[in-house]
Amino acid sequence: MRPLNKINKPKPMKNVLFTLLTAGFIALVACGPSAEEKAATEKAMLDSIAAAEQAAGAMMEQAAMQDSANAAMSAPADSAK
Repeated sequence: MRPLNKINKPKPMKNVLFTLLTAGFIALVACGPSAEEKAATEKAMLDSIAAAEQAAGAMMEQAAMQDSANAAMSAPADSAK
């Protein structure tokens, strides 16, 4: 049978480990992105949106040109009938 004085003996290594892990986690959370990093992320997102809008505009312009070319090709065929 175990002696009573050893039943609730604190474990110092676990306490030290827990304290170090807690301090490390707090330090990690506290070191979030800086204002410059947030601004760079925002700028990159806006640049990406602008590039996507420009690409979509170019595709719509190309589709409009193709549609007008198709209409021009079918117009003489319709008037020849």
